[in-house]
Amino acid sequence: MWRDERITAVRGPENLAVAKRYEVLLKARGFAREDKNARPTELWDHEAWVYILRSYPFPSDRSPLGAPFRIVWLTPIFHPNIARGIRVGGEGIVCWGLLKQWSKLDTLYGIVKGSELLVEHPYTLDPLRFESCRDAALWFDRNKEALEGPKILRQVQR
Repeated sequence: MWRDERITAVRGPENLAVAKRYEVLLKARGFAREDKNARPTELWDHEAWVYILRSYPFPSDRSPLGAPFRIVWLTPIFHPNIARGIRVGGEGIVCWGLLKQWSKLDTLYGIVKGSELLVEHPYTLDPLRFESCRDAALWFDRNKEALEGPKILRQVQR
């Protein structure tokens, strides 16, 4: 069974035939920012809806993006390619190359794992149109060490 649903994606609102919606919990090292002047803080827990379209696993012919799924972010995030989650007043839009380069060999597991990788590896050269996303691109470009994670030093005793 499927239903038509209006989902806001990177190219604007789309009316799509949705077969299933999953709420996924993601564990990935990302960042959130309380307000424009605050320093971003580390955030490990993220939530998103993954909409599986009726055409899955084949590319969708009803959408310019092609992929038979959409992701809507729910929780806070400070990221150039993911707009703030809809539960915190944002758009929840996710801009990810897989949306345009889908192969029927890709999997739902790959979507979830790929989402975690996107959180941890922001692409700063092409941020979404939102001010917070452009701010995130600038911040990550200026603070590259933030993406390296904590440094763990060990002393080896001889």
